[in-house]
Amino acid sequence: MGVPLLPQELADATLFVEIAWGADLTADSSTWVWTDITTDIRYEDGPISIKLGRSDEASDSQPAECSFSVTNTGAKYSLGPQSPSYPNVRRNTPLRVRATQTAVFDETLFQGYVTGFTPTWNLKGNVPVVSIGANGSLRRIQQLKSAEQSALYRFVTSNLSPVYYWPLEEGKDAKVGRPVFGNTNMTFILSPPPPQGKISWGATDDYVPTKRAPVAADGGGLVATLQGVPGAGWALAWAQKIDYDDGSEIQAQVVFYLNDPNNYALYFTFERTDGLIGLIKAITPTTTVNVEPYFLPVEERDGIWHFFAVRFAQNGTGVDYQFYVDGQQVMNGNITDVDLGPGLSMARWYCDVGDTELSFGHIMILTLADFDANVTELNNVGTDALLNEDAVVRLSRLCAEDGVEYSGPATSITQMGAQFPDTFLNLVREIEATDQGIVYDGTSAGLTYVSRESVESSSAALTIDVASNELAPDFAPTDDDQRVINKATADQREGSEAVYEDRDGPLGTNTIGLYDGEVSVNVGLVDLLRDYAAWVVHKGTVEGYRFPSVSLNLRATPSLAAQVAGISPTARIDIINPEQVFPELPSETISLVVEGIQTQISPMEWTTEFACSRFEPWRVIVLAADTGDTDPELCHLDTDDSELVTGVSAGATSLSVATNSGPLWTTATDDFPFEIEVGGVVVNVTAISGATSPQTFTVDPVSQALTAGDSISVYKAPVLGL
Repeated sequence: MGVPLLPQELADATLFVEIAWGADLTADSSTWVWTDITTDIRYEDGPISIKLGRSDEASDSQPAECSFSVTNTGAKYSLGPQSPSYPNVRRNTPLRVRATQTAVFDETLFQGYVTGFTPTWNLKGNVPVVSIGANGSLRRIQQLKSAEQSALYRFVTSNLSPVYYWPLEEGKDAKVGRPVFGNTNMTFILSPPPPQGKISWGATDDYVPTKRAPVAADGGGLVATLQGVPGAGWALAWAQKIDYDDGSEIQAQVVFYLNDPNNYALYFTFERTDGLIGLIKAITPTTTVNVEPYFLPVEERDGIWHFFAVRFAQNGTGVDYQFYVDGQQVMNGNITDVDLGPGLSMARWYCDVGDTELSFGHIMILTLADFDANVTELNNVGTDALLNEDAVVRLSRLCAEDGVEYSGPATSITQMGAQFPDTFLNLVREIEATDQGIVYDGTSAGLTYVSRESVESSSAALTIDVASNELAPDFAPTDDDQRVINKATADQREGSEAVYEDRDGPLGTNTIGLYDGEVSVNVGLVDLLRDYAAWVVHKGTVEGYRFPSVSLNLRATPSLAAQVAGISPTARIDIINPEQVFPELPSETISLVVEGIQTQISPMEWTTEFACSRFEPWRVIVLAADTGDTDPELCHLDTDDSELVTGVSAGATSLSVATNSGPLWTTATDDFPFEIEVGGVVVNVTAISGATSPQTFTVDPVSQALTAGDSISVYKAPVLGL
């Protein structure tokens, strides 16, 4: 239904405001049923107000906002059973605002969740009114008091269905290890009689995939009785570190008792000598058979966390097994005369008497189907907390784990460092900082991400022609030092740091003084830290004016409606012919990045204000195709030293250029056009001829006289990306 949108300016354009009464927020948003409420809105009280993104490039995106008033005749928007919408007038009811034009565009200007149905009263018209306020999903995410969660805990609880799972991340005052799956606590066990044996809860946090872990010593350990473990086979996985002493050869054991009258058991021993891990079958409490040994490499033997997994499956009268250490299968074979049919009765972890300490955690017992479907990912998480995981893959995975819908690219060019225990929002912000992208809400049911590579050297999504009066008033340049950074420090989470300084550039520390900044990242390759610091300085030393905001009135410029409706944060805007408003500005295109969007819209109004930053830092080198490539961001290499041979008057279309050192300028036809700077004047080059210096440059008419000896260089040469 909707209502006509700018009917005098836009043919067949419609404004829709829709609400999804009773929507299941745990279901995919595509299943929600939308009800049109556009005609209930009181446009006489003001337009629909929408705000997306962030205020500037130095800020985090904030929850999207949408507000308007509706007539509440019949109590449709009231809380309580008197409302015909009861019980669906409630917090976080989905809401969206759309603008369409038949066969031209269909865009969602806002999508979020109602955070308030506030009743008021219009005394002038004696009409009940409700003010509706809505926000994007970031509002709820920011308000959550969620605890830090480890990478292993997140993965197991979101992707697996263990028969038993004990994270063992309890604090120092814990008495037992409580299961997340299963119904049996892990309790303290003494291998020798008291007073020997101890367990220290939450005693270590040096294993990145977990928050903390207990430490057993002097014969202490943990044990759990088990029920309901499938008899045909099962898999077990756990993390473990042994700090060896110089005593007994057998330093620690992990034992799985079969629910069998003969007390059969399968267990692993961990020995100091040669780093032996032995798989042993216990036929009776006093009779054992060595199945197979595995030796840890000497460099990984002492005091190193390892992630272990073992798969047991019945095969006739024996059991097939595969044993994994840090994601690599190191043992496999068959254990004869073992029947898994009765299932497991007990599992225990303990170390021998002495100075040995056994740290362990994230013990899980899985069905074979669950293990087989997730073994690779489980090993990756347990071994190195997903070190070098693609930034976008991590973001989309985190969203899935937390039930937040994700919109954005499937991959990126950034590899993350290990995923430390943290809250969902902090991990998301860490990805933003490391990839130099932006997360925002308000245009989908969840979060939207734009990666750095999507912004770099992107094409304009909106072109505004000042000469055609397309720019609304109050557009003005700003000249200040708000965004200047000429020395930056990049620090790695739980790691090192690197510093980069521009000393002698036009905005260098020796030229204008020190303006320092920093960026905190979690990158897979720490050697890139200096590149991050340099990127921050690159963005902070761009010369020229800032243009913090750009406004449009689509009643005056309806031809731009389709472009404006499709604009989102990080889109590029080009403003052409700016000298029509500011004669002192050069007649060149002003390119900006949209950081935030504020929209006021009603049937007879549509205005938009963009919060903007400069696009120049995002012009990065694009390698040319073999032929025919005219991308404006192509890598045009400078010569070392070029100058104008003969001065010319304004309007000249030919220049004689000498190359004093370095290679000559290109003469290949498909390398043109590109821009050069001659003594500070921008000139567009359309062709170059000559096999020796000086060469002849064919150019568009120059805007002013140029002097012999003026230096020549590529104008705004693209830089290498991060």
